Amino acid sequence: MSSRDFKPLLYFYIRRGWHSQQLKFCENFISKKGKDPVSVFWRAYALGMTDRIQECLRELRGFEARKDMQYPVTLALLFFHQRDARVDEETVDTLNAQLQVAEEVTKEAGLLLAARFSLYIGDYDNAMRLTERVLRRGASPQTPTEMDAKGIELWTYVMRAMKGGANDRRRLSEIDHFMKSRSLEQLDVDMVMAWVRAHQVLKRRQEALGVLNQVIAIHPWYLPGLTEKAVLLASIAGISLMQSFKDDKGAHIEKEWDQSMDTAQRALDNDPDNLDALKVVTVHAFTQDYHPEGAIHKLENLERVLNMKEPTSGTIGYEYASIFARISCRHPGALQICGRMLDNAYENNPGDLQILEERAHLQIYIGNYNQATKIFRELSKKSQTPAALEGMIVCQILEGQMEDAEAQIELMLAMHSEEDLSPEFKYLQAIIALRSRRDLRRHEADLNDSKMLLERKFEQLTAGWVEPLHEIVFQNPDFMMQLAVSYLAHLESPMPASLTTGSSSGNEEQRPIEEVPPAIQSAISILQRVQRQYPGFLIPYIELSRCYSSLAKYDEATRILRSVLSMQPNCAPALVMLAKLEVSRSNTTAADRALEQAVSFDFSVRSYPLFRLVQVTIRSMQGRAEDATAAAEALMALPEVKEPGPEEGPGRMHTDSMRLTDDDRVVAFITLAAQLSKSKRLKEADKILSEAKLAFAGTPQEVQVLVASSQLAVERKEFDRAIRMLDKIKEDSPTFARSQIIKADILVNHMRDKEGFTNCYHKLVDIEPSVKNYSLLGEAYLRILNPDSAVQAFQEAYKLDKTNAKLRTKIGKAFIATHEYHSAIDFYEQARREAAASVHIGTDISAETVLLSHDLARLYLKLGRLESARRVLEGALHREQKDISDIEQDVQTLMLLSEVQALNAPSDVVATLRKARDFQKEVVNDTRATMVQTSDIVERERKRLSDICEKLGAWCLEKREGKDPNAFVDGASFLGEALQYNAQNTKAMYGLARIHHKQNEMEQCKQQCRKLLSADPSDENSAVMLSDVLFREGQVEEAVEPLQKLLKISPNNYVALERMIMLLRRIGRLPEVPAYISSAESHDKRSGSHAGLRYCKGLYARYTNDIVTAIKDFNLSRRDTTWGGEALVHMIELYLNPDQEGVWEEREGGGESVLPDGTQDHIAIADTLLRELKPIAKDPRRYKVLENYVLLATRNKASSDRAMQSFIEMLEEDTDYLPAVLGMATGFMMEKNQHKARNLLKRVGNMELTKFDGEDFEKANLLLAKFYVDKTKNDLAQDLCKRCLAQNKSCSQAWEILGLAMERDVNYEHAADCYEKAWKLEFEASASVGFKLAFSYLKCKKYVLAIDVCEKVLALYPDYPRIRDEILRKSQLALRP
Repeated sequence: MSSRDFKPLLYFYIRRGWHSQQLKFCENFISKKGKDPVSVFWRAYALGMTDRIQECLRELRGFEARKDMQYPVTLALLFFHQRDARVDEETVDTLNAQLQVAEEVTKEAGLLLAARFSLYIGDYDNAMRLTERVLRRGASPQTPTEMDAKGIELWTYVMRAMKGGANDRRRLSEIDHFMKSRSLEQLDVDMVMAWVRAHQVLKRRQEALGVLNQVIAIHPWYLPGLTEKAVLLASIAGISLMQSFKDDKGAHIEKEWDQSMDTAQRALDNDPDNLDALKVVTVHAFTQDYHPEGAIHKLENLERVLNMKEPTSGTIGYEYASIFARISCRHPGALQICGRMLDNAYENNPGDLQILEERAHLQIYIGNYNQATKIFRELSKKSQTPAALEGMIVCQILEGQMEDAEAQIELMLAMHSEEDLSPEFKYLQAIIALRSRRDLRRHEADLNDSKMLLERKFEQLTAGWVEPLHEIVFQNPDFMMQLAVSYLAHLESPMPASLTTGSSSGNEEQRPIEEVPPAIQSAISILQRVQRQYPGFLIPYIELSRCYSSLAKYDEATRILRSVLSMQPNCAPALVMLAKLEVSRSNTTAADRALEQAVSFDFSVRSYPLFRLVQVTIRSMQGRAEDATAAAEALMALPEVKEPGPEEGPGRMHTDSMRLTDDDRVVAFITLAAQLSKSKRLKEADKILSEAKLAFAGTPQEVQVLVASSQLAVERKEFDRAIRMLDKIKEDSPTFARSQIIKADILVNHMRDKEGFTNCYHKLVDIEPSVKNYSLLGEAYLRILNPDSAVQAFQEAYKLDKTNAKLRTKIGKAFIATHEYHSAIDFYEQARREAAASVHIGTDISAETVLLSHDLARLYLKLGRLESARRVLEGALHREQKDISDIEQDVQTLMLLSEVQALNAPSDVVATLRKARDFQKEVVNDTRATMVQTSDIVERERKRLSDICEKLGAWCLEKREGKDPNAFVDGASFLGEALQYNAQNTKAMYGLARIHHKQNEMEQCKQQCRKLLSADPSDENSAVMLSDVLFREGQVEEAVEPLQKLLKISPNNYVALERMIMLLRRIGRLPEVPAYISSAESHDKRSGSHAGLRYCKGLYARYTNDIVTAIKDFNLSRRDTTWGGEALVHMIELYLNPDQEGVWEEREGGGESVLPDGTQDHIAIADTLLRELKPIAKDPRRYKVLENYVLLATRNKASSDRAMQSFIEMLEEDTDYLPAVLGMATGFMMEKNQHKARNLLKRVGNMELTKFDGEDFEKANLLLAKFYVDKTKNDLAQDLCKRCLAQNKSCSQAWEILGLAMERDVNYEHAADCYEKAWKLEFEASASVGFKLAFSYLKCKKYVLAIDVCEKVLALYPDYPRIRDEILRKSQLALRP
């Protein structure tokens, strides 16, 4: 190594204070190059700085004879004699006398050596004086000596500026001119490093990095270039927190840390024991990665290298301990290592008060308060600094000596001015206010003062010089977390669960709090900054999730916890907090799963009170009363629950990820009281709540206890007692507002006192006429359906804060509730203009304007003003999207616009939805890129994209079918895309199934339906479609199964029930229907009023030939929008054909108990029902067919001709329209023109049976079969009847016609068998079938059976003609002997 390379490294060691390494470095150089005077001099300096004073002095005295070294040697001898523990005053005086003479005889090289020595011992004036002697005034340095002098001068300016010299800071800017005029290759590395430090002092960090990069490139042997860059990059990441403390500018630190770690690793590749590189790596392990054990291992390695390389240094150990104690989150292992470093540092520097103070603070971190107090007392004796007194106050608070702590605070206030007070002192005042006096207002005010002083401290530090990475000590994240956690004492406690149900009591809606209290905003702000700066800290994540959960912002809380688990999947505290969060969402299954995972990763977590509390709450919510009660009693036996441990304050609470908050403690009390109340152990519940009142008196949790007590009183019907409990809270109490809200809830829910209910909110307004209280009053009026007063209250709130977007929304909705639509429109338009006027420069439309536009567009849509809605929504689209939130808003706007266009511009819908889909894809991609850890948020955005694609597919399927030949192709493409983003999108699955069904791709349709049913067994559409497909394929029995499963899950699904009745009829299992109807009735007690159930009962009654009941049930459902149309169709058909026989046949005169048959009254009723059906008919052709049947039923020539002409017109449009074919054939039969009827009906045999004309297909075949029987073509008639029975096993008419054919063949035995089956299928309620069956029995000489059938017919139809005389009497006579 040349002397040129030797000096820069030597000077670096000296500046860093690494004197042991300096000593070793000099000795290595001397051993290789010989005893060069300069290297020997600096070896002597290293000996002196490592407290080997005598060796140092002996080394220096060896130069006394050399005149060229006389002055620097004399200067050094004087310095180290004064540094010696036993100062030789005589020698010091002699050396002082020799200095002037020595300076005169010393040459330039010696003067520069003395100047550099003066620089390093802090004598900047002497260093500057000596360099000026060498440098020519006003001339640029040229010679090596002059360049060396210039380097010393530059470092002198820099070091003075680092100490705060304003003139020197101004001179630093002159360095740029000098350095830029020279080539860096020609300059000494040490001089270039002075330029780097000058940039750092002037906050030109990027310029400093640029110079360091050149140093690394030009001088790759100079390892400090790499380490300085690594430290600087880490410092850039660290200093960003202080610069962004007062605002919310995100600190982009990840890039700097990555570069810093890469650079540090390069340094470690060259020197595995490099202290600076190891420090960077260890800081990164503690602050950026949540791997505590790995971080401890790195810290242990750093301690090992420190003890090996700098065993006698006190300042380095102090420096490292100060940093790592504040970023260790008080990990015991890390604190133990820091303690060893400080002990070693104090042993080497016993008089250093900073080290002594740090040792005391470390004892507080460890929890050894007695030892900390002793050290602070020792420090106060040596120095009257406020820090010693503050430390003693901290210890007194932690040991519960509140009166002594208050006295000490008063003493400090008397001794020091407000300007001298630190953020920590104001924080201590806040703790006293809360714990000693329960004064929440004073507590918040003192915390605000502490935060303000902290901000001011950061401003001062960022303006001055901070050694790289030492900003961590000044930031003190440990104290910042203390401050944030203290603010959380002002979280509004959630309302407790009902004492009997275990669920929310209903006193408050479970929704995000609209106005986050200022104290909580401060806490969130601090925690977010700590989280951004130190993402490896667990506590900020846990506390933020706790905070958001209390504010009911569950998605945000979940996102934060998921980000922890992405860094450390086996983090048990995060899993316990996730379980607690799921409990807040009433998702006990997910909560149980999270607890199980926590136990699997860390079995010891089961012993923590928080774990046990969450477990108790889950059991309570799951209704496991005995387990919950036993576990709650065991939990209450823990001392941490009944008596708080270290309360909110300067202890370890802010670093305890499993800490039990006061809210948690009160939940434990209330949960036990709830379980006891459920078990009717009311006295014990009262006792528990009484204990809770004492424990939480004067705290925010007092409200929860009062609520629980009032609930207990309410459950005993002691409403007045509950009100009196809440009235005990005074108006000046911070919990007064919430107590009034709870009181109001009791008044309105249990006492039906609306006036008292609103008076509670009026009282809040009278005490504090704030925006929040007026809003509460407005919501109260809306709750009791008094929107006019609500509008007034909201308007009063709006006068106080005209920028409140949520208030604007509430006022608009209140106007809508009062049906003052014009006022609502005017208000929304005005609010949009005001919101647009307040838009920041560079933003085309604000989020508030977008929300107001959406509300206004929905109102226009409701009023049918589609063009206005379209205008508003198109104006709400961003012309230039600045960020992802703008894109999200545009997606919402486009989706709403598509709803409007669907009504007034259908051709534009697909383009709008496509645009929304493209925007949502950008949202998904951005979310995936920026929130890799938060899979739940990514999934939510993917589901939203899937829904948009599904809407596109549905639109193509519904609106473009028949008009666009590519409708099915486009629809299938969009629906397939929807399933790519969300495989469980049931609407998309059903849409694909519909496409397959319409394209007659039945196998694919079945597969899609089965897949859908596996995803959602309760899906009605897929079950019905699968059943229909199976029925079409002839798998009639299998077609019932999907409907059976659906009705088992949802008995009141009337679409499925209707389809089930029709299928059971076709497979001959109608007797099973009453069981399904009974199940629907028992499942929902209000089902008697359901039109769907009435329709299904009417359908069953019709199929079982109970005409009167059928008419009654159909009549009760005919007004329903869903079932009314079909009910009217059935009623019309029944009135036209009450016996459900051919309308062309001449009636035989039935009994009067049935509706009159063939009378004008029936036709008039049918005609009335037909007019009622017309506006709601879904199928115009079917309506026309019914209208024609009414005309035919009149048997009027003109009416019949009109009906026949109508049928002809329908068949001209569609020659295979079966209902028209059947209607026209019926007309021909009524005209006795059987030949034309037969020829027309023969066409039916060539038609395809579909689900839409199954009934008509059956009727047509039966009509033709009856015709064949009349013509004695029995074989053809039997074939048609069997064809009908294959499709409908409950077709009684087919068996009746078969019996008639057998009867014509004089085969009465077979005829009786056929009539018997028809009789059973008619449920023994058809008079005509009963007559034919009895007649066949008579002919077969089965007189008893004939008599039995006759009696059943006569019981229903006493006046039925001929059966009494022709069959009953003959059978009775035949039985007589």
